[in-house]
Amino acid sequence: MVEDEYVENLEKQDILRDIIDKALCNLSATERRIVKKRFGVGMPYQLSINEISESEGIPANKVKYTISQSLKVIENSITAKEKETIL
Repeated sequence: MVEDEYVENLEKQDILRDIIDKALCNLSATERRIVKKRFGVGMPYQLSINEISESEGIPANKVKYTISQSLKVIENSITAKEKETIL
């Protein structure tokens, strides 16, 4: 029973990873890098706006704007079924 739950969780993780990867493909390299840093995608932890600003060498307001615009692109690029899966 425990093993079945483990396998099911792995399958769910794979599905979510595929959805996230697909959504991120619609962003430019810089946008993708900033979003990954902000939300900790493929990283051990999330970075703050200020940490991203320092690491990218751009102002914090530019980081905020980039994240905002990127999330709009991501929202429009995934299907209703994928949104349902995420939730």
